[in-house]
Amino acid sequence: GLTFLYHAPVVIEGVDPPLGPASGNFSVRIVGGPFLRTQDLRCRFGDVIVRAVYVDGEEMQCFAPPHAPGQYALEVSLNDQDY
Repeated sequence: GLTFLYHAPVVIEGVDPPLGPASGNFSVRIVGGPFLRTQDLRCRFGDVIVRAVYVDGEEMQCFAPPHAPGQYALEVSLNDQDY
């Protein structure tokens, strides 16, 4: 049979580094959780979505995409749908 998983709400507790060059392409460490090892783990920098790498239940990493200089929201998703 098929199953459906309900997960606990995800909280971002810290981001390192908290800023970077507009050229992007640098690793961003995200601490918080609980993160799940899933193929749909993502980060969204403003309106740009990138694939995330699961490290453990309390850490994941993403490569920041290029962006125009400015401040953007950083959000995460366990299912590439809900951020």
